[in-house]
Amino acid sequence: MITIMKNEVCPVDSAHPFPPSPRDVTGGAPVPVLRPSAIAYHEAGHCLARRFLGMALGGATIIAGRDFGGLTYGPGGDGEKVSAASIRDDAELLCAKVLAWRPAPGETRDKYGFWLAFIQSQMIETLAGRQAETLAGYDPLDEAVSTDVAIAKLYAEVLCISDGAAEAFIDYCSIEARELLKMHLRALQAVASALQERETLDCEAIDRIILEAEAGIELEKEKRRRQEMAGMVVRATDFHTRARQ
Repeated sequence: MITIMKNEVCPVDSAHPFPPSPRDVTGGAPVPVLRPSAIAYHEAGHCLARRFLGMALGGATIIAGRDFGGLTYGPGGDGEKVSAASIRDDAELLCAKVLAWRPAPGETRDKYGFWLAFIQSQMIETLAGRQAETLAGYDPLDEAVSTDVAIAKLYAEVLCISDGAAEAFIDYCSIEARELLKMHLRALQAVASALQERETLDCEAIDRIILEAEAGIELEKEKRRRQEMAGMVVRATDFHTRARQ
């Protein structure tokens, strides 16, 4: 049995960036796990992917809506105006646009390159929620994952000419999403923690949290660099002193 307590989270640790998950617990004794929920990590994954891929972001919420348990939305949207169904509808409209641009065999693909890159970014962002959950040690939420995978399949089928190619492209974008989040684990933890505490965050708050998390990492790197330089100075001074004796 795992007790997940709302609004209480574990601090990030460089060696163990996430608190223990249900899969990590052994011995059978009840262990309290103080960390954000799977939904908070899922939406945090979408948020980070959007921002690091240069995509627009309105905000995110873990408050359940009409057909979702949590939601990440673009500018001008929120849990009252947006639904999982409307997101899928938008994806279908986008796919229809891309299909209209897709060149026929023998035609130049010069103007199609933009859409290839754009759809790839959309797929990585779509699959990032699932990857964030697994990085945090959760089994992906069935409902959220099925929605995300369905949308990713829509995108893949626009670009690929076979089912096998579409599946391979989805796998590729899943790996890209996972590696992107692994590069920014502290920011992922920070956004998930803030979502668990406040339940809804706008873009400005999310950007501030990401910036603080990334700046903290750079500050630690600079402190280590200065410590190493100070040690080098001490060793060089000691060597020079001994050489003169």
